[in-house]
Amino acid sequence: DFDRMSGQRLRVIFHARPVDISQPLKSVPDEESKCARWLTLEAIDALAFERGQEAAGLPPETCYLRGPEPYHWCHYIAGGGRIFPLSMLDMRRIQQPGRMAW
Repeated sequence: DFDRMSGQRLRVIFHARPVDISQPLKSVPDEESKCARWLTLEAIDALAFERGQEAAGLPPETCYLRGPEPYHWCHYIAGGGRIFPLSMLDMRRIQQPGRMAW
């Protein structure tokens, strides 16, 4: 496992917009989404600061963020933060004797 070998990791957040905004959003959770939902910035604020309470009209048992990243990234983008193109990501393998490195 590369993460364990290097002691480092890189978190990448992907930003996307629907091709056809007239298509309905996914509304029924499944095993991949784990109760993920589409929220307004105001609803994300409510979830970030009212963990475990009914916030934004959501049931208390699913009323939380699993980490602070959605709050920070949504405010970053809403504030005009820069979004870099996917082409910025590049992986290259660097050969070193006795060590796997990318």
